[in-house]
Amino acid sequence: MRPDSFPGSGAPRALPPCGRAGRRRLARGLAAAALFLAFLAGYMEVKAGRELSAARDLAAGGDASGAIVHYFRALNWYAPWGASQAAAGELYALGEGLAARGDREGAYLAFLRLRAGLNASRSFYRPRPELLDAANARVAEHLARERLGAGADPDALARQAALYLSLYRAAPAMNEGWYLAASGGFLMWTLGAVLALFRFFPQGDRPLARRLAAARAPLGCFALGYALWLLGMWLA
Repeated sequence: MRPDSFPGSGAPRALPPCGRAGRRRLARGLAAAALFLAFLAGYMEVKAGRELSAARDLAAGGDASGAIVHYFRALNWYAPWGASQAAAGELYALGEGLAARGDREGAYLAFLRLRAGLNASRSFYRPRPELLDAANARVAEHLARERLGAGADPDALARQAALYLSLYRAAPAMNEGWYLAASGGFLMWTLGAVLALFRFFPQGDRPLARRLAAARAPLGCFALGYALWLLGMWLA
C-alpha cells in the first residue's frame, strides 16, 4: 500500500468518473419522467375534452342541469390550456343565461360549481381569477336574497352580499411552498414506482432479495415522494 493512501495522509482521492453506464441511466430516467408528464398532460386533456363535449351536447338540448354536471367534471381535469379553460368560460356563460331567463336556482348552481371547480384547481397561481371573482359575487348575491328575501330593501341586499363576498375573499390562501412540495412529491413517487417496476421485473430469474436490491433506489424515491406528497397535501 502506498504511503499516501493511508487515512490522514492529506493526499486527495480521485473520484471515479460517471461513465457511459451512469449517463445512460440518467438519460433513461429523464426520458421516463418526460414521457410520464406528457402522458399525464394528454390524459387530462382527453378526459376534460370528453366532459366538455358532453356538456355542450346537453346544453344544446336544453338540459342545463346535466350540462352543469359535465362542465364541473371538465374543471376537475383542470390544466392551464385547452378544454378545461373553455369549460370554465362556458359554465359562467350558462349561469348568466339561466339568470337572464329567471332561473335563479339553476344560475346559482352553475356559479357554485364554477367556484368549486376553480378553487379546487388552485396552486401557486389562481386559475381564471376574473371568472372566480365574478362567480363569488353571483353566489354572494343569491345567498343574500335567500337570507333577506327577494323583496328586501336593495341597499340591505347589497350590504349582505358584500358581507358574503368579503368572507369569500378572506378565505385562507394556499401555502405555495407546501403545494410545490406536494407536486414534487407526486412526481417522485409516480416516477419511483415506474422505475421500480422496470428494475424489478426484468430480473425474474434472480432471487427475490436480489431483485429488491436492484429496485432499492427507485423504491426509496417512491417512499420519500409519497410521504412528501401526503405532507404537502395536508399542509398546503
